[in-house]
Amino acid sequence: RFCYKCHSKASDSQGSTWTASVMKDRYGIAPMSATSVAIFGQIGKTYGHKVASYTGIHKPSRLDETTGNPAKLTTAKHIECTDCHSAHDAGKTTHTVGGAGGNTISSNSPIAGVWGVQPTNGGNWTEPTAYSAVSTSSYEYQICFKCHSGFNSAYTAGATPVGVNTTFTWGGTGASKWTNVALEFNPNNASYHPVMAATSNSSASFNGAMRAPWTGVGTQKMTCSDCHGDDGGAAQGPHGSAISRISKGFWPLKSTNLPYTIGGGYTGLLCDRCHNIAGINNDAHSKHGGYACYNCHIVVPHGGALQGLVGDRDGNMPSRYAYNNNKNNLLISGYSGGEGDSTGNCNADAGCSRHNFPATSW
Repeated sequence: RFCYKCHSKASDSQGSTWTASVMKDRYGIAPMSATSVAIFGQIGKTYGHKVASYTGIHKPSRLDETTGNPAKLTTAKHIECTDCHSAHDAGKTTHTVGGAGGNTISSNSPIAGVWGVQPTNGGNWTEPTAYSAVSTSSYEYQICFKCHSGFNSAYTAGATPVGVNTTFTWGGTGASKWTNVALEFNPNNASYHPVMAATSNSSASFNGAMRAPWTGVGTQKMTCSDCHGDDGGAAQGPHGSAISRISKGFWPLKSTNLPYTIGGGYTGLLCDRCHNIAGINNDAHSKHGGYACYNCHIVVPHGGALQGLVGDRDGNMPSRYAYNNNKNNLLISGYSGGEGDSTGNCNADAGCSRHNFPATSW
């Protein structure tokens, strides 16, 4: 609530004195932009980091929550402003999406000075071999990995916090189960979004398939908050959204709860913010009009064991990566990738015209 005294509007009744005519902090000293006071409203949206539910659990000592006592995350679930922000180090220079800074945290960033976690990556779709706490994060993902990776041993176990808020547990079950994001963004995976490292793809192979400023395929890096944040475009960061998973767009269902399909319109689609879906003319898209995106692609599109974020109905792919936690929603059982995405790279049947070609399984 102390943070809300500045990062809210007077009309929010949190102690702020900010109005459109007096754009100052609670003390009438520092100027506050309209986006900086939107934080309270964002966190109040349906989906978000509900900081008010965990008041008083966070410890100010980095040692307490890092190498000195890593079990703190497991036994006392919490998300508070100070888990992602350092009041003494935070600046006001926001991240430029697709900009030259890539995925780095600048010295004047709002998340500067916060501790984080760096994984030691394994091979394709292999859990990190180790996690190391870093006293000052250089990349946004290191902050996210504190909770959303195997560093937090209860990220899927559903550990109950100690003493307070006992109705809250880590992660979820079934189609809402948390996943190990460090595993998914591993740059040794067959496919991944370039959060930890740039991809091995080339701009030439994606000609016309990407939107500005993401046309430098193979050279650019992104942040988690490029996809996760306010659906209305207010203050940056994953504070809250009206869309599930604190997303800036919808996936894999439209706002009407109908699935996105090839050629069926992409209004509001999260993927279409960066990918020019209508401009993708390979065989996989041009010959499969009307099919749902999730018939071929994994629904947690951070990264996967097959190229193109493609799923595998019959292999070792965890069911969490299939729509509605049901691998039968996939019509593909193997994929070898390659330019053109021809039928010779794919093994599919069960509702799709049969392509019985040898292909790589998950």
